[in-house]
Amino acid sequence: MSARPRIIVRPKRIEDLQIIVSDAKKFPSPVRVIGANYSQTGCAAADNGTLVDLRSLNKVLEISDEWVRVQPGANLADVAARLEERGLQLPVNIELGNLSMGSAAFASTKDSSMPGESGQLAAYLVAARLVTPQGKSIVVNGKDPELLRVLRMSYGLLGIATELVFRVQPLQPVRLDYENFSIDEFLQEYPQLIRRNSAIKFYPLPFRSRVAVETRSHGADEPTSRSGIWRMRKSVLTNVLPAFGATMTDSVRLPGLKYFLIERFNNVMRATMDRAARGVVVYPTEWIQQLPQDSIRVRQSYTTWAFPEAEYPGVLRDYFTFCRDYYREHHYRANLMHMSHRLAQDKSSILSPSFDGPVVTLDPWSTRDHGWDDFLIEFNEFCSARHGIPLFNQTRKLTVEQVHKAFGERLNIFARLRQRQDPHDRMLNRYFAQFLV
Repeated sequence: MSARPRIIVRPKRIEDLQIIVSDAKKFPSPVRVIGANYSQTGCAAADNGTLVDLRSLNKVLEISDEWVRVQPGANLADVAARLEERGLQLPVNIELGNLSMGSAAFASTKDSSMPGESGQLAAYLVAARLVTPQGKSIVVNGKDPELLRVLRMSYGLLGIATELVFRVQPLQPVRLDYENFSIDEFLQEYPQLIRRNSAIKFYPLPFRSRVAVETRSHGADEPTSRSGIWRMRKSVLTNVLPAFGATMTDSVRLPGLKYFLIERFNNVMRATMDRAARGVVVYPTEWIQQLPQDSIRVRQSYTTWAFPEAEYPGVLRDYFTFCRDYYREHHYRANLMHMSHRLAQDKSSILSPSFDGPVVTLDPWSTRDHGWDDFLIEFNEFCSARHGIPLFNQTRKLTVEQVHKAFGERLNIFARLRQRQDPHDRMLNRYFAQFLV
């Protein structure tokens, strides 16, 4: 995640990108691209090469009733706001509004799947104009569906986008509801929960043996006047809880007292906000938020693994035990929250984490305090042993063995296609080189 490029360029014109890619002497390899730069891994690291910052190429170029055409540096919140003015929305509305549309197209981004939809925004990329590793400008669209499938979630390894086209749909209100279960109740109700005609998001609470469940469902209700409660809830989860967790971590040295205070504060705030937000009806754009610059990198960190939907209950029970055992041995635990998103099967990308079937993720969050990286190493081993699938931009501290075990032949296929498109490794950095062997 911490790139050390030899040169950083901030192009203001599309034409500059062809010059950058074509001139390997002035702009050394690897050529890597960033947007908002919120990836949790080294996927965008330029490794003594050229880092291309696309945030100045941020225009919404055209909107129709069926699609939106944007530059790669446009951020999700701005695009969603422009669409809402036309009574439209993206099929997937990620909470991180700072997300660049280039990342949305070429990285794994997730939100719980609404009925009949993918939970990954890249699935709705229908066309892209990009500069290839050879410096040529090409268009990839539905006329070549296989190339489009490889391009989605390709992490900038096949070229630099200059324009992107995403499918859109009519704006629909969503009702939010919350329930709380003991772990035993949750495991018993799980088969019924995942069959609901709604998007499902879980908040596991390992040290309380409980699981909070958020459901999002389409309905005929008009947005409620209490939607301000939802915005308040977002602020609590993304600002208040991380700030409190960071303060306690810095000021309280006794692990037992520190985590007791964090747990009690989180429980009170979450319970109050969940009760207040229950039954609220909002437009999906309301859970998109623009975070202050560098706020995630400074105050929050997370990691993600995805598990086959049928295996998630067993994984979750084991995870509760894993967290308690790890705390007893190391006096450390993730000091923010744990989240899980249910993602529908999605074969639109060869590197999709839900390619083989529906999955449920497991995402611990932390303030990046001392002990976090060590926790992740053992957490990764735990997840890999249970058929977990990592996300290249969100799963920290991965090993080569874990990646190859998760993706198998799909990774080999992608590696061969990438080599064919970029035989001189113009876009390949050390992070991906270790996996694509």
